[in-house]
Amino acid sequence: MKLELTSYFYSPGIDLNKKHFPKLINELSLLKEWAKIMLTENDCSHLIGRVDRLVEEMNVAFKDEGVIIYIG
Repeated sequence: MKLELTSYFYSPGIDLNKKHFPKLINELSLLKEWAKIMLTENDCSHLIGRVDRLVEEMNVAFKDEGVIIYIG
């Protein structure tokens, strides 16, 4: 697994907009794959639930082209 967005995290945070969304979805999919292999069933279920919720909320937020999400 190779994460592409991790190179953005050299600073304390990052601004993400709609153009980053496809890569972010890919990164989160890799995180979910990792969780299935490395975490207990309970922890994996919890993490995947949170990731899925995050993706749902970002889908709503990014309907507005001007939205910027700060992660940091």
